[in-house]
Amino acid sequence: MSEAQPNAEVRAVGIVTGHTSRPSHDGSAVLRYPSVRFQTADGRTIEFQSEVGTNAPPKVGDEVAIFYDTERPEEAKLALGSAFKINPKVLLVAGAIFLGGVILLFLSVVLLVVWATV
Repeated sequence: MSEAQPNAEVRAVGIVTGHTSRPSHDGSAVLRYPSVRFQTADGRTIEFQSEVGTNAPPKVGDEVAIFYDTERPEEAKLALGSAFKINPKVLLVAGAIFLGGVILLFLSVVLLVVWATV
């Protein structure tokens, strides 16, 4: 049921060297999978492609945190916080929509109270 634990998981810093674009499973979006290069504790240079795709990946040249098994460093994985970057524009739009909904709800309640008291 659980995956085998790695022999010795090590944290390292890698550099994003590129992206590969592929359609999502349902075909509704294109996801970008970052390629990352890092150096192991014993000095080997490893490059791997993340198995996690996103529509807002880290940019080429960004430093990202990774974890790797010393026995199989080519199977490294991006740390979750490195794989997903918050897109400020999307956050701003979502916040504005949420705030607009709250204001609309508040005004609806005020109008309902005013109408009921008339």
